[in-house]
Amino acid sequence: MKNWLSTIKSNVKNKNDEIISQLYSNLLQFVVEDEYRGGCHDTSAIFHIILKELGIENVLCIGEVKTGELYFDHSWVEIDGKIYDIAICMPLEGTLWHPPVFASIDLDSKNETELGYGTHSPVGFDEPARTIAQINLGTYALGDSNPNRMWFMMEQFASDLGYEMDAQDLSLKYASSYRVLRGNSLQ
Repeated sequence: MKNWLSTIKSNVKNKNDEIISQLYSNLLQFVVEDEYRGGCHDTSAIFHIILKELGIENVLCIGEVKTGELYFDHSWVEIDGKIYDIAICMPLEGTLWHPPVFASIDLDSKNETELGYGTHSPVGFDEPARTIAQINLGTYALGDSNPNRMWFMMEQFASDLGYEMDAQDLSLKYASSYRVLRGNSLQ
């Protein structure tokens, strides 16, 4: 973890980079320390919306990712065409699939990730990704065992950065937002 955080910090060149790296680092520490398995849809939405609120343009994506000969359904964020993927290090099942990806950099190798984001497998999405790709964030949040938890997590992570955001306000503003499909995985 320490090496990952150091690599993230080394990419800071301006105020926006500082915000991006701090939020990413906070979310990464949460995912790893709490073993927040299979949290890609939540953590990417949290990362996306907090950055949007702070004026940093980004895209919340859903698609398939190829690693070797395997494909899996996944959500991530893109900023200026670069991949930001926190939850890839804590998959739903099994152990570490891949180190986190920050600005398209594999945080272990410190080289560009070899993962194929937005590639289309022969079978496309499984459930629940098929459904998640077609519903808005408000409907997605209500499907959690603790409805609206995602909005309250956003409020807390923003507060940890020193910004005041209200879960209800975020919900009202972003509930109708959708993820952007990368690849043709709904076919």
